Amino acid sequence: MPVPLSQPPVAPHALDRVRAAVESGRLGGGGHFTRLCEDWLQARLGCQRALLTGSASQALHMAALLLELRPGDEVIMPSWTFPSTANAVLLVGAQPVFADVDPETLNLDPDAVAAKISSRTRAICVVHYAGVAADMDALLSLARHHGLAIIEDAAQGLLANHREVPLGTLGDIGVLSFHSTKNVGAGEAGALLINRPDLVPRAEYLREKGTDRMAFERKAVAHYQWRAPSPGGGPSELVSAFLSAQLEYAQQWHDARLAAWNSYHQLLTGTHDGYRLMTVPPYAAHNAHQFAIRTSDSRARSRLQQTLSAAGITAAPHYVPLHQSPLGRQYHDGQALPCTERAAASLLRLPLWPDMPEDVIRKVCALVSARED
Repeated sequence: MPVPLSQPPVAPHALDRVRAAVESGRLGGGGHFTRLCEDWLQARLGCQRALLTGSASQALHMAALLLELRPGDEVIMPSWTFPSTANAVLLVGAQPVFADVDPETLNLDPDAVAAKISSRTRAICVVHYAGVAADMDALLSLARHHGLAIIEDAAQGLLANHREVPLGTLGDIGVLSFHSTKNVGAGEAGALLINRPDLVPRAEYLREKGTDRMAFERKAVAHYQWRAPSPGGGPSELVSAFLSAQLEYAQQWHDARLAAWNSYHQLLTGTHDGYRLMTVPPYAAHNAHQFAIRTSDSRARSRLQQTLSAAGITAAPHYVPLHQSPLGRQYHDGQALPCTERAAASLLRLPLWPDMPEDVIRKVCALVSARED
């Protein structure tokens, strides 16, 4: 049988939850199942407030609005990320500034960030790539010194930690994704994690299409009214019901992914001089979002990908760096980002999912180890 890159798991009772949502008669968002998910996130992660959103992209846009970013403002971020990270900034008229990544973790390099700070810098958007924490000690220190906000794009980071603190809860605002490609998926959904109490009321307005509907439902106001411009609301109760079941299996799937990741790491360590494995710093407890290797160059990666494909095994590169993309080139300062560019040319993701059979992992590793550059 062909080996896919991933197999999104589905909780055994997920469809029962969806059926219960249908039978409840309330299909619009913000109901019982939405609150169930938000309560789970707040209890598990310890954020001040968790709000489900239609997607992580939407949550990032809301984060930019919450920080009141405006035209002329700059936000430093990695180019090694999905376009949603930069879209959120552009949609409010601010400018993304691309900084290079650490060559080992592929997370923002604090020294590269420091070099990009200007009088127009308002925030740093940190992406925790592959669920491995960025160097938050250094980045938070930079932010405090320069009076900057921090947005954590933890789309890939559910249940991963930085010094035992969950990703998404260290900065001012965090974002999670529940896209089908993530460790816990619901097709398409996200979450906005608010870590500053002063941001909670406006965050609620944004989630409720700019209204104070949540205050109305708490009977704090007599009528709900328009309070702020907003990019949209949260997911329907159907999606939230499905996600509520998925979250109950989050830890089980997390443990199973880690077991598969550790098998890969053990089997591939030291087997091929031309490949580099992922680096997890001592301060990070990752969530095994992906297992990737880096080859010597793009030609070696293509040969390895072809070898795996011939054996029915799916492997894939990752991002085209934003600064090298058609739109991103318009906003980049022209400086080379060598670590980002090397990663884009050499990184290859290998198949990984919870309860991945050990014999499949061994087959992939045997082909990777045997491949000659």
